[in-house]
Amino acid sequence: MEERTDYYYNFNISSFGLKERDDDTECHKLELKVKLEEYNKDIIYWEKVIAENIPKSNSEHILFYQIEDIILYYANSDNQRSEQIQAFQPFLDQPFHLIPVHKIRWKSTMTYCGQEMKVEYAEVMMNEVQYHSISLESEDPELIEEFLTQYQLRDLGHIGGYPRIISQIMEIPA
Repeated sequence: MEERTDYYYNFNISSFGLKERDDDTECHKLELKVKLEEYNKDIIYWEKVIAENIPKSNSEHILFYQIEDIILYYANSDNQRSEQIQAFQPFLDQPFHLIPVHKIRWKSTMTYCGQEMKVEYAEVMMNEVQYHSISLESEDPELIEEFLTQYQLRDLGHIGGYPRIISQIMEIPA
């Protein structure tokens, strides 16, 4: 079991997820995820393109200029995802809200149809409302598709990752 509060930067976009992890270490962790492909409304391929540790200072959160510097560094570096990071840069000039998302989660792996799949169940608190989350991860989107169909999990609620659900749930104009 893992319990922590992540702080999502809500830019009201669902193709990027910028968050600050707070896991009681000496560093904040800044993560940027990019939605690379949406196979259908249920299966989305995300990739973490930035995972940067920033030493904690007197500030409760990462300072915004530090975020801009990190995004700029990765956008201009010679890596395979610099183009996606550059596409995110203009959003830094827009208004955003820092949304605390408290998570208690359990992670495991399972074998389904002879292939390994990561499974996560989470109790999530956002905007003083508790949600329950199930996440399935596999390199094979068809495996997830088959699992969702076989166990009739499609219509249980939201599917699509935290950036999308935060944009939909939070009644905060951007």
